[in-house]
Amino acid sequence: MSIDNMSLYFYVTGEDAFCPIELIPTRVVVKYGDPISVNCTTSAGKLDGLGWESSEGGASAPDTQRYVMLTVQSVTQWGSHPMCFLNFAQTQCSTRLGLVIYTFPENISISSSIESSEEMTENEEYSFTCSILNIAPVQNLTVRWYKGNQVIYSENLTNSTKHPTNQTSIFRFTPTRQDDRTTIRCEAHMDLGPEGPQFNASSRELSIGVMFGPEIECHTVEIQEGESLDGKCKVTGNPTPHIKWLKNGHSINLQYSLRRNDTGTYEVKAEGLASVEKKVQLIVFYGPEWTCPHTYTILEHTRHNLTCSQGFPEPTEIWYKDEDEVQLPVFLTRSNAGQYFVRVSNNLTTLNFTVDIVVHYPPSHILELEDSEVEVGEVLGLKCSSVGNPRPNYSWIYYRTHNVNERTEDGISRLIINNATGFNIGSYTCHAWNERGNVSKTVRVTVKAEVKREKLEEQKSRESWRNHLFNCISMENFSCPRLLLVLLILQLLTLSNGTNSSAKQECPIEIHPDSMVLQYQSSGQSANCKAQTNNSANNAYWLIRQKNGINKKENINWTPNTHEDWDPRPVCHASFLGIGWCNKTLHYILYKEPENVSVSETVNNSASSEEGSSMTLECKIVKVAPAEHLRVRWLWQRGNETIEPDSVGVDSQM
Repeated sequence: MSIDNMSLYFYVTGEDAFCPIELIPTRVVVKYGDPISVNCTTSAGKLDGLGWESSEGGASAPDTQRYVMLTVQSVTQWGSHPMCFLNFAQTQCSTRLGLVIYTFPENISISSSIESSEEMTENEEYSFTCSILNIAPVQNLTVRWYKGNQVIYSENLTNSTKHPTNQTSIFRFTPTRQDDRTTIRCEAHMDLGPEGPQFNASSRELSIGVMFGPEIECHTVEIQEGESLDGKCKVTGNPTPHIKWLKNGHSINLQYSLRRNDTGTYEVKAEGLASVEKKVQLIVFYGPEWTCPHTYTILEHTRHNLTCSQGFPEPTEIWYKDEDEVQLPVFLTRSNAGQYFVRVSNNLTTLNFTVDIVVHYPPSHILELEDSEVEVGEVLGLKCSSVGNPRPNYSWIYYRTHNVNERTEDGISRLIINNATGFNIGSYTCHAWNERGNVSKTVRVTVKAEVKREKLEEQKSRESWRNHLFNCISMENFSCPRLLLVLLILQLLTLSNGTNSSAKQECPIEIHPDSMVLQYQSSGQSANCKAQTNNSANNAYWLIRQKNGINKKENINWTPNTHEDWDPRPVCHASFLGIGWCNKTLHYILYKEPENVSVSETVNNSASSEEGSSMTLECKIVKVAPAEHLRVRWLWQRGNETIEPDSVGVDSQM
């Protein structure tokens, strides 16, 4: 074996500090079985001998040689301490060679106290053993333990033996879950000083598996609506736990998309190294969402429910009207109507909306409608107005005739009476209504009439004739013609109209026939009364006065008894919208012709035959009816000439 293949490391140590010996090298570090070669020289002037004392390869130099070589082909003696000595002047000194023989294993091994290091239980203590076989010298050995790439323990072995030994280093290890899936290894480090090599060897890595848990680490789970529970609660453990969510004892599909109503308390169960369960509060975030209609309608003075958003966390609402922030009152009035801008937000998002508030209220009291008066033939307008929301509708109740028109525009209803007549007299009721209420007001319309001139003239003519006749008789006017013949004429008269300043209220009842004049004990005739228009309630009837003075109600057809109905006073009654109850009297006469008519002179006529004297004649009419309609007309005859009473001054009295 050549010197190039030898591992020689030298160092010097001296037995005698003043021995003039020099070793080259002074210190040798050699691997077991490798050769060494060390030169020993002296500077002594006179010497008796120079040599090496060694258990392997001892040597001596010739007497005159000042150096000697120690050569060992294979160092195999553990604990060998070669020494170079010098003899001179009967004394001896020596210097010991610092020889270090080492051996270092190519591999070291690691083992654990558990069969598989991947099945450790958290917080239980385990031991790892690092075995280093056939190593020397031990005192130069350090064992380092690594977790991953981090030194977690170091041990310096202190055995002083020079021979090869088997060394072990024990590391006690209590794993935690953080140690799961890490590695443990040991390394042996040998430091042989500056002259020697640095040796290290590493064991294989042991994979660490730490069994722990399971542990449910969530207390409250917050998720967005539409998300699932999968992975939302951290559950740690080895082996990997099987997780189950339950609500009210029912298992929940972890892939199910949750809705807002899924918020609540759940039970989480985890099966792994052990079985654990825990109550967990689930909160589902959502919104904000707009919940109000874009048009909100409410009755005035009622409490509104305008919370227009929902979500979790609960949204805040800020209301604006005409760009000013406002607070809505609890009870809304018409002044709160209008369009609002609303900003709704929670910690998820912010949304903007608009809402139109419509405040409904019933119609107000009717305005501008009052009692009115109109001339016959003139035009009258009635005006009915009310304020409400929605805008009020209008209707009128009155006796409807062809000359009345209704018109509604711009929230006002007008009723126009054209060419007013007595049929327009009566009450007029305006109804205003909307879906929130109704009001009405009733007024009365009066139609004024002119006094007719021809009737006044007729009345004046009758009064003039009567006055003339009375004057003729009372003044004993002898120019008045003498009575020659009396002719009696019975006439049945009808009543004349009055001359009031207001038009007569017309009652739209139709009687057929419109008058009835019947002869005593005749076969009789029926009278029918009915409403002229559809404004009646179909409730027409007759009131007939009986002989005992009590009125009797008859249906619309009435047949008088010509033997006894002298004064039935037949009146037809009916009710009409706008007029109310009104009636119309049938002009009824039951007449009886007189059984006898005679003219005689009164007893007190003393000068009945003297010319120019006055006389009283009496006309007796026997059993005639009706007396109030009897008119007696006196006719005078002078020769062949018939003279009217107004020409002779006769006063006719009954």
